[in-house]
Amino acid sequence: MLVDAKTTLPRRDGPKEMIKIWGAGRSSKGVRLNMRYANWAPLLECEAVITAISPKESRVVADCGKSTNSDSALSRTQNSLRSPMFEEHIAATLNKRAFNRSTVDAKESAAVLTNLPGMQREALQMSVDEARRMAAERVR
Repeated sequence: MLVDAKTTLPRRDGPKEMIKIWGAGRSSKGVRLNMRYANWAPLLECEAVITAISPKESRVVADCGKSTNSDSALSRTQNSLRSPMFEEHIAATLNKRAFNRSTVDAKESAAVLTNLPGMQREALQMSVDEARRMAAERVR
């Protein structure tokens, strides 16, 4: 079902470009999924990992990979923002219902708000580091 599933929805900046999510074939863990926010945007990939719970029941979760720097709030936020669109595509497909953008919005907002204090600290530190670098260049 996920291999053949396709989701197409309008972008928030207008109907000129569409967000597309689709199955890209089977994988060793389940199903490869692809997403593109616009025709010109890079291809994003994720995997729907299928785990058998019982002979008649299975669990499907999105595994979109993670970056190696988990100490960074920016990195954690980026990791958290990769999967909500894929997760909703999986849930809508398996439950035979329409894609619910509100669910995606809630998960994305929660990810950002959870990591916001850390992202602010990192941004402030980057700003301080840049100011020091520029001051050191002026002295030379």
